Amino acid sequence: MSSPASSPAGNPTHAPAGGRASPKHNALAALPRIPPSSPLAVLTKVDPLWVIGAVLVFAIVWRFGREWFQNLMQRAAAARGDLAPQAEQVEIRLKLSDDARGAPEERARLHEAHTLIEQLLESTRTGEVEEAAFGRGYWTWVIAGPSADAIFDMVSPAIAHFEPRAGSQAVLRYGGEGAEEATVELAGT
Repeated sequence: MSSPASSPAGNPTHAPAGGRASPKHNALAALPRIPPSSPLAVLTKVDPLWVIGAVLVFAIVWRFGREWFQNLMQRAAAARGDLAPQAEQVEIRLKLSDDARGAPEERARLHEAHTLIEQLLESTRTGEVEEAAFGRGYWTWVIAGPSADAIFDMVSPAIAHFEPRAGSQAVLRYGGEGAEEATVELAGT
C-alpha cells in the first residue's frame, strides 16, 4: 500500500488548487506517432516553406503550362502534317453604299467588324481570314477553316450587327475546287 504522500493525489505539486487531483489533469495528452515507414513520415522532415513553394510552382505550371503545351503539340502536329488542311471557306461579300469603296464612315465600321471577326476566329480557333478587301462596290472577306458551317455560325452575329444591304451574301464552300457550295443572302439577317 502506498502512502498518501507518494500518490499523485497526496502530492501537493500535482494537486490542483482545491487540494484534490482530477484524473483528466493528471495525464498528458499523447500525440499519435507516425511510423517511420509511412509515406507521411516525409512530411515531418520537409520544411513547410518548401511545400508552399512546390504548391505555388505546380499551380503556375498548371495554369499557364497547359496552354503552352497544347500550342506546342498543335504546332508539332501541323509540322508533321497530321492536321487536316483548312479546305473549307466562307466568302462574305457586303454591298457598300456606292460602286467604288463606300463612304468613309462605312469603311470605318467595316474595319471594326474585321477586327472583331479576326478576334472571334482567333479565340475560338474556328478559322482565319485569308483575304479582306474593298472593290467593285463590295467589302469581301475570305475565311478558311476546317468547317464552313462553324465559321459562318461564328461570324454571322458580327455581320448582322453591320446591317448588310441588299445584295450582300455569304458563299460557303465545302472543300476544294468543284466542291459543293451554298449561298446565303445576308440582307435582313
